[in-house]
Amino acid sequence: MTKACTKCGRTLPATEEFFSPGAAYRGGLRSSCKECRRDDAVEYRERHGARRRGTGPWSDPEYRREFYTGWMAANQDKMREYRKKYLRVHADRAREMRALWLAENPERAAAAWRSGRARRRARIAAAPGYYTVDDVLAQMEAQEGRCHYCAQPVTEYHVDHYIPLARGGSNGPENIVIACPPCNLKKGTKMPHEFEVVA
Repeated sequence: MTKACTKCGRTLPATEEFFSPGAAYRGGLRSSCKECRRDDAVEYRERHGARRRGTGPWSDPEYRREFYTGWMAANQDKMREYRKKYLRVHADRAREMRALWLAENPERAAAAWRSGRARRRARIAAAPGYYTVDDVLAQMEAQEGRCHYCAQPVTEYHVDHYIPLARGGSNGPENIVIACPPCNLKKGTKMPHEFEVVA
């Protein structure tokens, strides 16, 4: 009995001497011969060896971060599906990891929650821009942990849009300030000069 290799086209005896076993393939043998598979492996190692070994540009963490960030940005649908599938399969593990991260990073968790709420409001208001957890923490540091309006030290805080989204302000880092809850709630959708007059 013979079998034609789908790669090189040669007709060879249909035995494990010439074809690797593969339960998913017809007759229990892979479709390409061992020689072609060897050639493919050599070619793959030549093309991807540096990446697999972590040499060349792959030894630079910044390069790897940029590569994967770019890939994820270009493949958002795939990443969304992957995350959904992962969470379905590993729901308990994901819950544990999330609880652990929240316990170890309370400040970042609070900032991430605020950032997410602001993104949703910005989408509703069709406001341009986007700020991150790091932007919130940087603003907190720049303000030395004080409210932008009353200058009192804050433990609980709100991320306020200096120019309100409802009044055409952006959702970018250039338009956020840290405010104590009373000041932010009193300011509402007022412009800064309107709030300062009323305060």
